[in-house]
Amino acid sequence: MRVKSVLETVLPREGLSKLPLFAMGGSSGGSFVLSLPIVMPGVFKGIVAQIGGVPPGVMKQYQGMGASTGGAPWPPTMFVHMPRDRHLAALVALDLQEMKDAGVPTAEIKVMPQPLTPLYLAQRCAPEVDEPTSRAAYKALRSAGILDERGYLLHNPRGYGADGWRAALQKANVPGLGKLRLRPDASPIAEELNLLWAGHELSSETTTDMLNWLESVTSAGAGAGTGAAAATTRGKGGDEAK
Repeated sequence: MRVKSVLETVLPREGLSKLPLFAMGGSSGGSFVLSLPIVMPGVFKGIVAQIGGVPPGVMKQYQGMGASTGGAPWPPTMFVHMPRDRHLAALVALDLQEMKDAGVPTAEIKVMPQPLTPLYLAQRCAPEVDEPTSRAAYKALRSAGILDERGYLLHNPRGYGADGWRAALQKANVPGLGKLRLRPDASPIAEELNLLWAGHELSSETTTDMLNWLESVTSAGAGAGTGAAAATTRGKGGDEAK
């Protein structure tokens, strides 16, 4: 695998070989990092898969590798996902159960839908979106029936088509419209709305919890906390309720 070859070259060259190594990936990258312990057993101290999973059986495959793993346990693994994606949520549940049954320390963060507020876009998309633009955008989306009375998106913002949120902003001629990037994969507003919908999007809001957990399982050592599980929910239904 190219990743294995790259790491074997770069880590010694940069003097990083003695530092703990972690892997984090999102979407298909999440599935990818979950495959790394099979190729590089004993190398990673922790794995984080965001909005990604693997088909059931990965633990059985790892355990079946026998002596080739050098006796290294599967690394502590965290899943960050959005339960609105029911297919992925079901897959993550299976993965978690397999790992727990195998004694692997695990953690789960569920990212739930969140409401848009009048200043949310200014807080997340500055300097492109200032406060007047943020307030006007909120009002435009409410008027267009894209948000409910609490500010939650009523439909997936990726699937609105010609009558979607972009059209609503243009129709309302919100202040600063000309400087807003509205194209897919170039628009910070699009990314934030996808996050608020919580269907399939990367989230930086979980980074602190992720790093704290990785630090805790690394400090605990291989023998401590084996099989321990943690769960966190962010967004609708109890932000940071643990």
